[in-house]
Amino acid sequence: MHVVSPRRSDRSPAESIPYNKPVTLLRISDPGLLDLLRADLLSRGDIVAEVVDEDTLRVDILGSYGVEGMRMATELRLRAWEEAQRARGVDVHVEIVDEVG
Repeated sequence: MHVVSPRRSDRSPAESIPYNKPVTLLRISDPGLLDLLRADLLSRGDIVAEVVDEDTLRVDILGSYGVEGMRMATELRLRAWEEAQRARGVDVHVEIVDEVG
């Protein structure tokens, strides 16, 4: 009897592990600060952030977060960033925009 085992290269990780987490979109009130926000989020090492529009980022926090936990963690990070900007005299707002993933 000959047994053929699947090779790892036959399937991508996305095919072998379903990934159905909702996408989190962030919209900033001042597009000129989008790169600064993205750099701050990426500096934490546990966030993936990509620009999707002139005022919008798509983010994912790496780790074992449920939908509500990820939203809360994102919200806390955003409010801290906004407060740091206000301390520098910059009035900026970032909102979480719901999108089905």
